Amino acid sequence: PGKSSHSQWASSRGPNQNDDEYAEWLRLEADNADEATKFLNEKTSMEVKDFWYFTNVIALRLMRSENQLSAVDAYWLGAVDEVEGTAFKGIRSIIEEAKRD
Repeated sequence: PGKSSHSQWASSRGPNQNDDEYAEWLRLEADNADEATKFLNEKTSMEVKDFWYFTNVIALRLMRSENQLSAVDAYWLGAVDEVEGTAFKGIRSIIEEAKRD
């Protein structure tokens, strides 16, 4: 069978900071997708939980009353990658500018 989307993403990304865990995950992904998913969940669950908590707190605060985020606020919250017309540029803009130079 073909590679899963996880394997395709990981292969295109290359080794991460922990090569042993990355190699183990790739081995599991090739042998047993369910085991690979379990392994990934065990290794990332705390980071995901922290992000999920942060996201929910922000959402609950914004839903309490009429709230309008400025473009800069949305940038700092990670809701947008760049704010046109400001110094808040995403990686795409930086790369495009570098190519022009």
